[in-house]
Amino acid sequence: GKRTSFDSPGASTSVSRPEAGRVLKPTRRIVESRRAFRTVAAIVLPSGVTGPEIATALRAGEASAMVGVPRLYESLAAGIQARVAARGPVARALFGALLKLSLAAHDGFGLRIGRRVFAALHRQLAPRLRLMACGGAYLEPDIERTLVGLGWLVLTGYGLVETTSISTFNPLDAPRIGSAGRAGPGIHVRIAPITVGEEPPADALGPEG
Repeated sequence: GKRTSFDSPGASTSVSRPEAGRVLKPTRRIVESRRAFRTVAAIVLPSGVTGPEIATALRAGEASAMVGVPRLYESLAAGIQARVAARGPVARALFGALLKLSLAAHDGFGLRIGRRVFAALHRQLAPRLRLMACGGAYLEPDIERTLVGLGWLVLTGYGLVETTSISTFNPLDAPRIGSAGRAGPGIHVRIAPITVGEEPPADALGPEG
């Protein structure tokens, strides 16, 4: 697609504008709110929600991170496994063995070798995609492990509209599969019993209490 450069105060970013996806220019407000983190990002929106449409937007937009709900990642993992299965029992067995090897290196030594082991998959799907952030519902650990084994960093968190923000999240340097992460700054959480017929207590309190 046509390559378009977007210039912003104090920083710039360059993205590809695909026919099947829309790339939104970072606004001044976004740039200013990100200055503390020294980050400017373009937002890539796919033209649809099907697997091919999302993959096209990820490739053409050169996306390095993706934010989605568990259903998206479940579909992604299932789609990859279905493509492998369609190639026959040998490909399926080889894929399974390599996935186990990648997970063993991750679990035993903290090594992330999935991007190299499954380099062809990354080139076809989204060469620059490294981070998958998930929220909105519980992501099954088996799905998370599959994506981690394939070479992506998966970070999950917890937050509701009622909390107006993310309450817990997995840090980049210490993510845990199957965990909703740690409480964010100023957030206090507790496990409280719930009695039938009574209003449940607040399980998370922020700075405003």
